[in-house]
Amino acid sequence: MDWEDANDVQSSFLSKLTIYEADLDSYARQAANRGKIRNSKELLQYLKANSLLVNPVAAKWFDESGTTCSNLKSYVEKLDYLRLLLIEFIENYEIDSEGESSYKEENNE
Repeated sequence: MDWEDANDVQSSFLSKLTIYEADLDSYARQAANRGKIRNSKELLQYLKANSLLVNPVAAKWFDESGTTCSNLKSYVEKLDYLRLLLIEFIENYEIDSEGESSYKEENNE
């Protein structure tokens, strides 16, 4: 995600938030419905590198919005928590010590 080119901080943040939300929703649904996530090694790297809470545009938006948008801020924090849960799921249930998926198709009956 390239957040640094944003001119309008709020609209840039909200558009990125929408994409990020859809991505996390998709990954969480895979975990819930299938018990595994496609491309889990690549996803793990992506999730570890992409937190909304440490992103410069998000931080600027959090600062500029002050006490307004408290529900949206809470929602962003919950999305980041979902990101952390997905990381934990992948590390503990998807990838073994050799970096291979610990789930096999036959185990998913």
